[in-house]
Amino acid sequence: MIASQSGPRYWIESLPEKVAADSIVNRLASRARTINLGDVDMRRLHAQEARDATDHWE
Repeated sequence: MIASQSGPRYWIESLPEKVAADSIVNRLASRARTINLGDVDMRRLHAQEARDATDHWE
């Protein structure tokens, strides 16, 4: 099982070898099942909330 918040396009662009990336993503996506958890990216939301907090530091 492979789980990712990112779609196939992201992985094709992120992997350094484009031919291999296309092959890997096609093999994984061809028989994939998608579970849509909504439109909100909780990591991004929580990160922004943390940055907005008065006691946040980086």
